[in-house]
Amino acid sequence: LDHILTDCKVPGQEMIWKLTKALWEKTGKLWPDLSIGIVLGCGLANYLVDNKLPDTGLNRLFLVLVSEAAYLIWKIHCEWKIKHEGRLDKCPSAPEVTAKWRSTISKSIQFEIIVSDTGRFKHKAIPVKLVEQTWGKLLRTENLRGLRM
Repeated sequence: LDHILTDCKVPGQEMIWKLTKALWEKTGKLWPDLSIGIVLGCGLANYLVDNKLPDTGLNRLFLVLVSEAAYLIWKIHCEWKIKHEGRLDKCPSAPEVTAKWRSTISKSIQFEIIVSDTGRFKHKAIPVKLVEQTWGKLLRTENLRGLRM
């Protein structure tokens, strides 16, 4: 697992982390030195507002970005290894990896927007404020598959 998520050069692992890092850095926070511990512990991120209270949106964003990136790396690696039998000529191209990453992040955002609909999901809906805290700044600065706030 460590090798696939942090060391393997084939296929696209390094590019997915670069894309994730670039998006994360739009928050103004530094990207941590990636390790298997950071990936497995991404839900324990503890970014603070003014060094006092937990920044729920930022902590949640880190969780979503890192876990979605790790899962995408795993899926791409398994597809390459199993479906294409690890053939180097079947590695996904940089544009293909980028498109898959953008699609993954866009789907996460779309899902959260959908499940924040209190008319549809009543008390089970994710609070709109939490979705805004998590994605708001990025949606205002990035065009993630046309989604903007």
